[in-house]
Amino acid sequence: MKISARMTRIAAVASSVVATGAALNAVAGYDLTASTPTTLTYASELKVTSTTASMNLGNLTVPLGAGMTGNTQYYLRVEFSNGKFASSAASGPTTTGTNPTTPTGSKGFASVAALVGGGSGDNYVVYSLASGASGNIAADPLVVYVPSLYTSDMVNPIVVTTKLYSGGEAAAAGTSAALKQYSGTWAKFATGINVAATALPSASATATVVSGYKKWSSGATYGGIGTLLINPVKDVLNASGAQVGLTDLLGSTAGSLVLTGDFTAGGTSGVTLSPGADCTSGNAQTAAFTASSATIGEKTIATITLPTSTASAPFGATTASAPAYICFTPTGTTAIPKVAAITGKLTLVSATAASTATNYDFTTVGAVSRDGTTLQAPFVQTPSGWLPRIVLTNTGTSAAVYTGTVTAGPSNVTGGTANAVATNASLTGTIPAGGQVIIEGTSMPTFTQSQRGFVVFDIGGQNAYVNGVYQLVNATTGSITNVNMVRPNNTIGKD
Repeated sequence: MKISARMTRIAAVASSVVATGAALNAVAGYDLTASTPTTLTYASELKVTSTTASMNLGNLTVPLGAGMTGNTQYYLRVEFSNGKFASSAASGPTTTGTNPTTPTGSKGFASVAALVGGGSGDNYVVYSLASGASGNIAADPLVVYVPSLYTSDMVNPIVVTTKLYSGGEAAAAGTSAALKQYSGTWAKFATGINVAATALPSASATATVVSGYKKWSSGATYGGIGTLLINPVKDVLNASGAQVGLTDLLGSTAGSLVLTGDFTAGGTSGVTLSPGADCTSGNAQTAAFTASSATIGEKTIATITLPTSTASAPFGATTASAPAYICFTPTGTTAIPKVAAITGKLTLVSATAASTATNYDFTTVGAVSRDGTTLQAPFVQTPSGWLPRIVLTNTGTSAAVYTGTVTAGPSNVTGGTANAVATNASLTGTIPAGGQVIIEGTSMPTFTQSQRGFVVFDIGGQNAYVNGVYQLVNATTGSITNVNMVRPNNTIGKD
């Protein structure tokens, strides 16, 4: 059939019979002869959106689809949705190669010519296929070399469709009159960066009551709060079609991990990011702190600057890399606050013009616990004629030590600040297993400016087994008022 002039925008490339089945491209490519073709996955962070920033998809293998007798001419149309050629598809990758080819010499085409499309920016190409003297059968596989593609849409997949025609005009127009059609999803997009922030078991960062919550119950000087890992995702490809690496997606400018909690007990270098599970090796990343206010001074924000090299923790070079550890080391002089949920924000910096990095928010990267029970009597009184007492009960099988701290209320009912008591400010002792202690009024503190205040008890016993009651007894009438002590349930800050 004669092909019109409008179909010859790209010059025809004559070829000899190709007698080899060797791949034309090192990338796995896409095989429509397979019962279940394997779709390639490329990193969605890549910017493969122009002729100068494209991705290598490898070769397309597809059945011819219809038999050809000797010296017959058919036309193969290859088209893409959501993909365009970054360079010419008119010829093969080598000076002797042809595009497309059949991998068996006896069934090789006599000639191949690119007729229309296939230029940079096109999403289709049409080839004329002239069979040799032996002809071809429908199952003969064609190997089509596809130059790199680019896309303006990194969300939707790239779908390839091949259509075999007996007429060139129909092939150029892409009509529905194809002898055979094949289609499949050649490439899709997914994140190439795995980011995992995992809270460690509470035992690794539990402050012990016996130290006044100034040390960890494990006896270690450090406490492991959580882990952070940033590494490539397995089987996700970079623009060249190889396993993606962090250097493909991230730049050399440092990102940061910002933690929100209460790190007051940690001193100036209390929060670190360590490559070692023992929290002591390679603590190159030390947090800088931001106080919640100049007057309170509690360090609520810890900012860790990440290393500029993606070869250093928490970055992992491979898909099997180990995480880095977020560590909290107290000074031993300040009580460690309980924090039910330490939150985090990770900021990554993308490789210049090559990719787009994503920021991550973590609702929980770890927590700080206390191993005992905290009971509060938010309002205690020592009025004339009344006898106050506190009753602590331990139904557990182990004795529990306790420490009570008493603080006086304001000096008048209209307001004012709390005042530290002058005498008997601390109450200490042990509640026996399965037993009870009663702290009589004579042991209660003497308020210096008022007859009211509050008491906080830290008890080295399990929460389920320890209870407390604040009691007032009228010395004249014998009437009794009992008030259960409360358990604080704040989500962040000090107990």
